[in-house]
Amino acid sequence: MKNRNWKIKFASLLLMIATIAGSLFMPAAAAPQTQEEIEKELAAIEQRIAEQEKRIEELKDKKAGQQELLPALEQKMEEVEAKTAIIDGELGRLNTSISGLKVRVDSLSADIAACEAEIERMDLETAAKEAEIKAMQLQLMARLREQYMNGPVSNLQLVLSSSDLTALMASTEYIRRKAAADAKLRDDLEQEMARLKVLQDQQREQQTVLEGKRTDLQKQSAVLVSESLKQREKKGELEAQQDKISSTKQEIFGIIDNLDKQTAESRRIIEKEMRAQEEFERKLDALLADKLATGVIDKDITNDGKMIWPFPYKGCYISSYFGEVSSIRNGRSHAGIDITIGDKSRNYQIICALDGVVVDHGFQSSMGNYVVIVHGYYAPKGKYIKTTYMHMANGSLTVTNNAKIKAGTPIGIMGSTGNSTGPHLHFQVNEFTDSSMKNSSAVNPLNYVKNTYG
Repeated sequence: MKNRNWKIKFASLLLMIATIAGSLFMPAAAAPQTQEEIEKELAAIEQRIAEQEKRIEELKDKKAGQQELLPALEQKMEEVEAKTAIIDGELGRLNTSISGLKVRVDSLSADIAACEAEIERMDLETAAKEAEIKAMQLQLMARLREQYMNGPVSNLQLVLSSSDLTALMASTEYIRRKAAADAKLRDDLEQEMARLKVLQDQQREQQTVLEGKRTDLQKQSAVLVSESLKQREKKGELEAQQDKISSTKQEIFGIIDNLDKQTAESRRIIEKEMRAQEEFERKLDALLADKLATGVIDKDITNDGKMIWPFPYKGCYISSYFGEVSSIRNGRSHAGIDITIGDKSRNYQIICALDGVVVDHGFQSSMGNYVVIVHGYYAPKGKYIKTTYMHMANGSLTVTNNAKIKAGTPIGIMGSTGNSTGPHLHFQVNEFTDSSMKNSSAVNPLNYVKNTYG
């Protein structure tokens, strides 16, 4: 009953997030849009996982069941990946919504700052106008006081004090113009101050509206961040399941790799894994071509730096060379080099080998946790290239898709996820056929870089 309640609550959470964040593209299938569909999908996945777990437990202690154990583990991994895809899709929606809200909040904050600056400018201008008006008022008051003290100038006095008619007319005109100018100046200043006060009030009203919008957006963003954290916790639980399954798969693959004679089922499973990895790498090339065509990644990337060793620890060595054939690859050539180290108790950071742009990162059943980086035209070799890093530890990837990255930047930690018989880094260099960077093929990484730590 408790498990049932959890599924209902989790399904409700997914539906609420989908409603808030809107519909976006998912790397797997489109997420169910109704609560009933979400609950049904999750319940079906949970049931299939439980069935596979039961089957795995039955086969674990049976030596004859080792070949059957691998398909059961494979099926469980697929179910966990399907469940992870739902979580990843919702996280993608949430992150997109949060990013969009942040842009809007930042934009509103900039508008508010500009509005506040304008209000401050108007306050200063209004104060200056008020000071001018006050000075004028004092001047007029002083003039009135002087006139009062001296008494009014009568027409007779004005005539008697004037030397001639011209002087009389000039005195009269001067007084009239001075009074008119004083009155006009005062009126103009008062009108300007009134205009500024109206604009100031309008600006403050606008500021209040912007502040309200920003507060609303911040609240929405906080809700989405909270839900995103909950989803990340759930994703962490799923990654732990993946890690456990990967460890068991490693043991089984190790057994198969050492068998003198493989069964048809073993070969089928390994062949399927290899085809899945090859197909996935073709999709990565197509993804890169699309990003280049749409301008998401600059198509004119050039690189003349020196490629560096991606595993920067003394005592590291190559455990499997390029082109080596192994039963774990069903007789196929190794597309890269495997780098490892004797002491596997530490967390060894994997670094970017050359300046570039992150094409994609994530988890794939064969590759484990991977990162793909395109380096564009590599001048020292006259080739367009990309590098791939596989089998890194769960939760250790530190890159962002489409981000520029410098050589030496940490991208993850050595692990043993995917098809792996122990902790190591699979490092791969691919050359493209031309500048379109649509199709690539793996080449020996040692043509590009040497181990300077071994």
